[in-house]
Amino acid sequence: MTSSTSSPARLGRRSFLGASASTAAAAACATGPALAAVATASGGVPAPGERRTVGVLLPESSRYPTLSAEFLAGLAEGAAASGLPAPRWLPLPYGRSARAAVRLAQAAVQSGSVDALAGWLPADAAADLVPLLQRHAVPFLASDTGADRPSGHPASRSPWLIPHTLALWQSCAVLGREAPRRWGSRAVLCMGFLESGYDFPHEFRAAFEAAGGTVAALHVSGLPDGRAEFEGLGAALKGTSADFVVALYSGRQAGRFRAAWQRHGVEGRRPLVGNPVGFDHPLSASSPAAALQLGKDAGERLARWQAAFHGGPPAAVAHLHAAIQETTLLAAAPRQRVGSGWTNPYLVT
Repeated sequence: MTSSTSSPARLGRRSFLGASASTAAAAACATGPALAAVATASGGVPAPGERRTVGVLLPESSRYPTLSAEFLAGLAEGAAASGLPAPRWLPLPYGRSARAAVRLAQAAVQSGSVDALAGWLPADAAADLVPLLQRHAVPFLASDTGADRPSGHPASRSPWLIPHTLALWQSCAVLGREAPRRWGSRAVLCMGFLESGYDFPHEFRAAFEAAGGTVAALHVSGLPDGRAEFEGLGAALKGTSADFVVALYSGRQAGRFRAAWQRHGVEGRRPLVGNPVGFDHPLSASSPAAALQLGKDAGERLARWQAAFHGGPPAAVAHLHAAIQETTLLAAAPRQRVGSGWTNPYLVT
């Protein structure tokens, strides 16, 4: 489907792998008094060097089939890179339902079988776990793409629930803000139907238009109405006066968009910004895929958390909060969140 100006668009930026801006908000809440308030829940101090058990919530994904395997591999690599003993990883596969993930996490904490939780689940989806996490002094390092702007729910600011994302919505906002200066004020936005249901396309567009940009045309690929996947793409690319094109895709659809782009003969005629994100495999040994990279960062943090556990859970949890590595992400302008159209975490489909 192609339209002239309305609706959202989306961007994926592999370059923003690492600590997210949402992590900074969580770190700011990890104050001494807040942690001390639950210190009595720790139930004693374990012996130094004792291995702790981390329950790892793992989804299924047809869009990104290797997501869980890469995340687990990243945990192991990150712990090894820290030079510290790795925690004991307890896989907790939950399918594709965020509610199922929350129920699984609740059971694991209540049974006493885990000392911490990690895995692929947005912090907002895990907010209902906060009272339980605090009561049992079990931290949850909640990893995901960061496709939706945080809701601002008070529970999500608990020091025991740590957002750990790829900062997708922030990177979109930064790209939208910088795009008029770098590429021009008129853009064609192309995205997949899956991407159209998350906040990060809205973040790109809002920032782009606030910076003086104009969406000259919008193409949504793969609508569930029986039309060909890229019907209307050629008209959007060739029949629109625009300075550049933004492509917002994931998985194999990213590769199909690239093929369609080349088929229409527009390669080299306009800049293609935010090149399609191929989540299916690492680009190279030095540029690992998204879940692997996020898992590595989580694995290193959790190894340091375990090493500090002899001081008790409240002291150890501070090691799960990391400083911002990409300060430009903090520049995304505050505005009211646009509710996501989908209930599943991005790529869990």
